[in-house]
Amino acid sequence: EVALHLCAMNAERNGQARVVVRAAEWETFHSDARFDFILGADVLYVTTMHERLRDLCDAYLAPGGTALFSDPFRPESLPMLETME
Repeated sequence: EVALHLCAMNAERNGQARVVVRAAEWETFHSDARFDFILGADVLYVTTMHERLRDLCDAYLAPGGTALFSDPFRPESLPMLETME
């Protein structure tokens, strides 16, 4: 909850009034919307979720959108990052 609050504050401070901040469960997420940005922090360490993350980006990233995932470059994350690049 604190992280989401900080994200919302950061968006507001940067004049991004259209930013929607919400928590999502990767395994069950569904939306009718497509998003300009999909952000994930430290979510690539579970290799069994890589396919689901790719599917989410394919389904919900708007045309021309950007997916950004932060990761400390764990070995199991690198194939996912290379594939998505």
